[in-house]
Amino acid sequence: MPTSDPPSAAFFALLAAVALFVYLLYRNLRAGRRRATDLELLLEADPNMICVVRLDSVTFANRALRERCGRSLAQFEKLARVRRGDAASSFEIELRDDRGHTVPVILHAHPIQWRGAPAWRYELVDISERRESEREVREMMVELRRMNAELENANRLQTEFLSNTSHELKTPLTSIIANAEILEYEMCGPVTAEQRRILTNISRNSQHLLKMITSLLAYASHREGDDVLRLQEVAVGMLLETVVETIKPLLEEGELEVDLDVDDDMPLCNLDPEKIYRVYLNLIENAIKFSPQGMIRVGAHVVDGELEGSVSDQGVGIPPDMLEAIFQPFRQADASPTRAYGGVGLGLAICKHLVELHGGRIWAESEPGGGATIRFRLPCDGRA
Repeated sequence: MPTSDPPSAAFFALLAAVALFVYLLYRNLRAGRRRATDLELLLEADPNMICVVRLDSVTFANRALRERCGRSLAQFEKLARVRRGDAASSFEIELRDDRGHTVPVILHAHPIQWRGAPAWRYELVDISERRESEREVREMMVELRRMNAELENANRLQTEFLSNTSHELKTPLTSIIANAEILEYEMCGPVTAEQRRILTNISRNSQHLLKMITSLLAYASHREGDDVLRLQEVAVGMLLETVVETIKPLLEEGELEVDLDVDDDMPLCNLDPEKIYRVYLNLIENAIKFSPQGMIRVGAHVVDGELEGSVSDQGVGIPPDMLEAIFQPFRQADASPTRAYGGVGLGLAICKHLVELHGGRIWAESEPGGGATIRFRLPCDGRA
């Protein structure tokens, strides 16, 4: 009977190599399964909604996604049909939850390896709250536009009322003033001292009323946007001398003096002389109203290329909480019905408008009982 040769060393070496290959393959498979299991556990615990798509099929959906939409893997096939490119991308889609409600989400797609094969990891961010906030903002904007339209209409009606009423009042008032002056100057015959006193009183109060009506008309004109700057080179010092000459009768009624403080080398300023004249006139008249006696200082200086105008008085002053409010229409430092100072509260509002028309700004400085200073600055070169 023939005998077989014992296995050679080469055979054993081959057998060992095969065994090593099988062992390594088994270890790699176990490691791959372990890595896949670790990744699956990680994705399952992720608080974000996540699913994995492979071969156009959803092979995994984590707890957050299942709880949010309450669906099985087979019911997530819409996600598997989402079009995507070859690289990571993001886009918005809509899902439906277990109650049939639409769930808007942003889908972030990233390519991954899943159980040893290429796949896609989808992370879904619920943007329902953002969509609701956007809807509320849109509704709020619609409501704001409606309210703005109503306010604009109310402002237009108010402006028309002020303008029409002021015009209707001004015509008969002018006639009253003219007839009072005819009688006062004895153009219709002599008058007694008592009659002259009454006529003087009528004339003075009529002029005061006319001034308030003129302020209302000026304010209505500003509201309608009728003001246009007519710039020209102006010697501010000479303009102030004209203003002081205009208000001399008011100074003579009280114990007031005006001190002009103007730079000796004051350059010509490119501005609208009629409007700056009105600014200074209103500010000085305002100072006279609140200063029964003392000194009113009127200033004009060039500071950093700007004209800085100022009017200071030694009157009652302005409360700190009213330093900005006094520039609002129909606002006064004392708004009570028993206030000691008259007027409609438009002088400073008109000044603010005219200064800002020049591209400037105006503000108040004061301490109660220590007088007040109103300052304004505007470009001296006329660039508004």
